[in-house]
Amino acid sequence: MFVLSDSLMLTLHEATMNQSAGVFRPLLDFFSSIWLGIILLTIMFVYSAVGSAGFWIPGQYAFVNYHDWAHELTFGLQWTQLHIRQAPGLEMTEFEWFHWWPFNLLIALICINLIVATIRRIPFNTLNLGVWMIHTGIIIIAVGSVMYFWTKLEGEAPIVRRAVTIDLPGADPVSFPALPGNQVTVDAEDGRYGFQIASIDPNWEILSGENRGERTFAVFVMVQGPGRPFMRTLLADFPEYTEDSVFTNDPSQPRVRAINAIGERLVDERMQISLDYKPQSEFFLVDRPAIYLREKGQTEWVQRPIPNLPRYNDYLRSRSDVWADSSRLTSDNFRPRDLKVVLRASEPNDPLPDIPIEVTHYVRYGFLESRRAAGGNRLDPVVSVRLSNERGQSQDYQMIAFDPVNQVVEEGRMRFVWVENEEEFARAGEFRNPRLRVRIPDEDLEFTVDAMGEAMDDEFLEIEGTEFSYRVDAVEDGLDLGGPSPVSVAIVQIRSPERTFQRWVFSDQRLGNRDFKLGDGGAMHEQPLELDERIQMRYLPGRRPAPVTLIGGPSEEDLHLMLAIGTGSPTIQPVGPGQRVEIQPGIFLQVLAFAPKTWSETRPVIVPPEQRNRDARQQRSLVRTHVPVGTGHSAWMPFHIYPFRSRTEALRRYPFRPAEIELADGRVIEMLYSRERRDLPTPIALNDFILTSHIGGFTGDTSSIRDWTSVVSFWDDEEGDWVNQQTISMNRPGSYGGFWYFQSFWDPPEEPRGEGDQGSAGMNFTILGVGNRNGVWTQLAGSIISVIGMIYAFYVKPVIKRRRQQNVMQRLAAEQTAAENTSPESANTSGNRLEPVGITAENRT
Repeated sequence: MFVLSDSLMLTLHEATMNQSAGVFRPLLDFFSSIWLGIILLTIMFVYSAVGSAGFWIPGQYAFVNYHDWAHELTFGLQWTQLHIRQAPGLEMTEFEWFHWWPFNLLIALICINLIVATIRRIPFNTLNLGVWMIHTGIIIIAVGSVMYFWTKLEGEAPIVRRAVTIDLPGADPVSFPALPGNQVTVDAEDGRYGFQIASIDPNWEILSGENRGERTFAVFVMVQGPGRPFMRTLLADFPEYTEDSVFTNDPSQPRVRAINAIGERLVDERMQISLDYKPQSEFFLVDRPAIYLREKGQTEWVQRPIPNLPRYNDYLRSRSDVWADSSRLTSDNFRPRDLKVVLRASEPNDPLPDIPIEVTHYVRYGFLESRRAAGGNRLDPVVSVRLSNERGQSQDYQMIAFDPVNQVVEEGRMRFVWVENEEEFARAGEFRNPRLRVRIPDEDLEFTVDAMGEAMDDEFLEIEGTEFSYRVDAVEDGLDLGGPSPVSVAIVQIRSPERTFQRWVFSDQRLGNRDFKLGDGGAMHEQPLELDERIQMRYLPGRRPAPVTLIGGPSEEDLHLMLAIGTGSPTIQPVGPGQRVEIQPGIFLQVLAFAPKTWSETRPVIVPPEQRNRDARQQRSLVRTHVPVGTGHSAWMPFHIYPFRSRTEALRRYPFRPAEIELADGRVIEMLYSRERRDLPTPIALNDFILTSHIGGFTGDTSSIRDWTSVVSFWDDEEGDWVNQQTISMNRPGSYGGFWYFQSFWDPPEEPRGEGDQGSAGMNFTILGVGNRNGVWTQLAGSIISVIGMIYAFYVKPVIKRRRQQNVMQRLAAEQTAAENTSPESANTSGNRLEPVGITAENRT
């Protein structure tokens, strides 16, 4: 074998030398130069160091304005870390830097140098086999690395633990993610139903049955419809334990199990509600941005990838593109940069197939802020005030009269309203008791009574001209029934010709009213009755002014301050910009600005570099797009980590704020800035989520968690079922269908964010990292070959050389002995050995 290899090498060597004598000799000499290899490796080292670690420059001697690069890291405000790859004109991630053509060219040149130098300088024989294996392994590693980086895909796949599926008679099945606060409305054959997830317990313990002691994922769904409201309990993987609970009039026990109240586990057995998997079939690439668009009303997004979008620098044409004052932009530190990335339709069903979208501005780290300015022709009153005290502390507020959210501040203690006429102005300070509006359709009779007045007496009030009478038992304002916002209800007893029953009259007409049978002693029975449509009622909650109310109107110049502090009647006085009023001892209110007609403009605010989170990547970036339709439509859009289909599917902590543009043909196009999506090889579902804590258990702080594990399954079309269940944890990834899956993020518990928010017990979803590893086995094969070559070169080669030397010495000694034995002087006629004169056996040896 080695003889054949040596002969082959001799042939190759002679062919190379013959070619070297021709025109290729200078080129071969160049690529077989050892100094070329040293130079290329030095360039590779510098390239890798600059692209990975960057380099440091004393801040006062920096030859660039490093604040523009927005990636500095300072120590004592003296040294700054700069990355060439992040400079304007390059805008590369570390992955892209090591996949750029100069790096690929360096790899190719090093491989060519290694191949040519090996063939020309190192004969292929037994002794050099180790070196050839080492060089061959390096070439294979390089080929595998090119395969890896050329085909590399990496992203994330958010997977919700379960979905709630609702099937009602006369309606199509509806499914929505089981996330806290999610709600849907379904129109069935007997009316409209509202469903809302009231709460979720990810670690619910089963207390009865053969599965007693086991824990599972529990979802509690609030159901409101034509009948009485109730709560349905759903347990993942245990549909046999599904049951309802109903509401009572007992404050000490507001809900009881339906089996105890009405003798049935389910209030309405026709209503099928179940927990099913919420499979994920897509993942979203890292550092691959895209614009998503769809016609409003559609559910599926169409994407347009954004090639060559900047990542590390702001691209603005003027300071007026952002709020320059809040962004600390001045004429000295602002540098205009042009940007124009044209996006054309690349997928079917694109709502604008022939219209390109242009990305014209980019902000790396900022947020959108809307500001009001006086002017325009639209009535949209805005007032700015300042509250201060004697110690010099102050707080500024801006209130918008026609915005239900922004018309109140300080948790409702200060409000700004607008009145259209003198009558509304006179009623602004009124205290109003709750009222009950009653209507008898057959008698064409309608009236309103004070729900806190004589209607609350012990005696029933007769409705003149009818056979009905009524009595208000109680009123409840701000009652929490597990819905998105508190509701108000009046509990009324009604006496009809047939019976006496109790009615719950809601202020929100979408909830409908409910009639209930009365039990012994006049207490409400849990059994619902069919609503008696002969008498209709509506509850109107009472009203009390806020302690501090600013009243604008009816004239555009009018602004008044109403104080309803204490038990006395409200006081009203005119105020104007600049005026300072003492509203309580030591507390002052000053009107800073008042404008009845305003217009709103939204621009980004750039966050200063020292306040940025260096790990945010693109999560705080914004782009401005231009759609050249008609006069053109431009809009700023914040980055969305995931392009959710709707607000219902949006995960907690992740925004969903698509921009809208209205076209001349009346269509409204929704647009969203996010990451490019790809299809998974097969849908994946989250079976379970396991949290492993340190000793002492989970304390609510993430530092007490040791590991988190997602138990997932993959869909198999041939089997028609979920197969290949795997556990994926932080340090134990799984693989399926050519992709690897690893734990990237989880859903930690979170307290309520404010009024109306439920909070979350967490563990409702998981986020898996997804990536391929093409070329890894090739790299591994090259590494193994190189290691075997090193072992051969350092351990086998010395043994072969030593044995060859021994063989040579033995052969030489044998040849010398044979020569001496066949010499004429060594023989005589008697056959005896004759020693030459002066030679003895000792010195001969």
